[in-house]
Amino acid sequence: MQRKKGQVMSNQNRKCRASVIGALVGALAIMMGPSAGRAQYIYVDNDEAPNNSVSALAVGLTGALTPVGGSPFQTGGSGSFAPDIGAVNIAITSRHLFAANPVSNNIAAFTINSDGTLTTVPGSPFPTLGTRPNGIAVNAAGTMLFAANFTSNNVSVFTISPNGALTLVIGAPFAVAGGPLDVAIDSTNSLLFVSHNTVGAVGVYTIGVGGSLTPIAGSPFAAGGGERGLDVNSAASRLYVTDSTVNTVSGFDIGGGGTLSPVAGTAFPTDTEPTEALFHPTLSVLYVANDVANDISAYNIAGNGSLSAVVGSPFASGGNGTAGMVIDKLNARLYAVNGGSSGTPSRDISAYNIVPGTGALTTVSGSPFPTGAASGRSSSIGLAVIDTDGDGIPDSSDNCPLVANPSQQVTDGDGIGDACDSNCDAAAPGSCILGGGSKASDCFAEFLLDGSAPPVNPRLNLPTNVISCQNGNPACDFDNSATDAQCTFHVHMCFRSQDPRVTCPLKQIASFELLRPRPGSGDAFDQSNAHAFEVGVSGKTCDNAITPNAARGTVGTRSCLTNADCSLGGNCTGTALVGVPFIQGRTTLVTGSPSSVNDNCTNTMEIKVPLRVTAAGNLAGTKIFQTRTRSSAPRSVADVDVLRLTCVPAP
Repeated sequence: MQRKKGQVMSNQNRKCRASVIGALVGALAIMMGPSAGRAQYIYVDNDEAPNNSVSALAVGLTGALTPVGGSPFQTGGSGSFAPDIGAVNIAITSRHLFAANPVSNNIAAFTINSDGTLTTVPGSPFPTLGTRPNGIAVNAAGTMLFAANFTSNNVSVFTISPNGALTLVIGAPFAVAGGPLDVAIDSTNSLLFVSHNTVGAVGVYTIGVGGSLTPIAGSPFAAGGGERGLDVNSAASRLYVTDSTVNTVSGFDIGGGGTLSPVAGTAFPTDTEPTEALFHPTLSVLYVANDVANDISAYNIAGNGSLSAVVGSPFASGGNGTAGMVIDKLNARLYAVNGGSSGTPSRDISAYNIVPGTGALTTVSGSPFPTGAASGRSSSIGLAVIDTDGDGIPDSSDNCPLVANPSQQVTDGDGIGDACDSNCDAAAPGSCILGGGSKASDCFAEFLLDGSAPPVNPRLNLPTNVISCQNGNPACDFDNSATDAQCTFHVHMCFRSQDPRVTCPLKQIASFELLRPRPGSGDAFDQSNAHAFEVGVSGKTCDNAITPNAARGTVGTRSCLTNADCSLGGNCTGTALVGVPFIQGRTTLVTGSPSSVNDNCTNTMEIKVPLRVTAAGNLAGTKIFQTRTRSSAPRSVADVDVLRLTCVPAP
């Protein structure tokens, strides 16, 4: 449903390497610390009178929420302490946020800035020409907004300009059945679904050219009574709506043209006064917020649409007046605002971890988190995913969305920004790490890390090979966990780089050796990391697994040594991506062939660095990787490089 809802140490004397690294450690900056490049923000319409506001909170690595500077932000209109909660009265596009002002009968519009703050759109708020606007929704393209006017029994339809300004379409507002409260648009953007609170029904309206609304035959369709929040699945095949007066949730199959048919067994019991319904995006699970019971019911959705409680449901919110809900971009956490129609609204946000596979909820540490509002009965919540790398370029158009590159420079014309290009052909400082080999061989092999660009050694104007990452920071730790006591770096080895930063003759690569850690190490992490290097440098490719490289916006095959390295039953039968011999001293561990391919980079090598777990708590852990890349005879030359990776505990 559309509710919008990794220095270079150019050292000819390798004996100096350790001292140079030691000097750099003290000045090391942690890649993309917790306050930089936040990807997700939570917003709440506080429904305050006489001066309404929107609270903004940043989502931390553990799911905790902290207020954005300047929050809450004034809407320029008035809220209502509305008892008819259950509508999604906040809507978010890729660049803008809209919030309903039910008493002043208008819609506030804001531009969402890269730090999560809000700037009022010129001309905001915009009149609806209806009374008591509550539920609002925008289409997938972010070009039209629909607002249900509860008292005047109509729906206002607006076009959204590029700067976020709203303009009523011709003929708006459009008459609908009584008590329109919540609205939802199907995935085809052709139907508008409306919960009609006062008539106990769900209305279905076709969206015509220009945004006009026409009820379909048989609309509105009877439901349980006191209809509030509703949601439509992504397939536009099923709808659920909360029946607040009878403490149930009704389910409908959506047929041709939008016709609704009750699912088997409907309606299904909830806790006291259900207000909002929400599908999990990937699990067959429905969540229902119960305003008076102050909890969330979770249901398994059967193939025929019938509902059965998830084990442990309902899940207490810890607040008063549980209402609007939203799920984060990873589908891993659920947030619910507590304000609703409770006589003593707590004005806070409950945060839950979603148990994979089951959809059960566990409370995030520190929950619930205050909205910062002084009054009002907040009932609606939204989430924005914006400009992940903080470079001022929206993710939707950024040629390197996880690495800040405001210039959007592309040297080789491949459409991928130099800051995260898989080839080490960018001008200084670039992102490839030379690792400290001699000038005569530095181009033989270079390190390249996914995610944030590595800190730059100001003396050399080249990236440092001493890299630190905070556990759980999605800009550099790619295992999506802040509680696993380890960081998973995504590392590539790039051979025969046509690197404009160094002067180096491109020679045929004869072999690759991992000097540290040794492949025979007894440490489990060293074993895993050594295997990752073997697979990446000398392995073949799986015949099936095409995996996206989110840091570069590209796709590639998975590397392997055996079938066990492939997923989903794949076979390790493809040609080698790099395929040079992997040696240890004079012993060949993995056979291969010398390579004369330029800009030849491995697939992602998952390198894991554990924290040091002590009785006093977790401490930073470090793994050092030393490699030797040799050119072919005659006059064989070696490039010895070092990469130091540190994992730092989350605060």
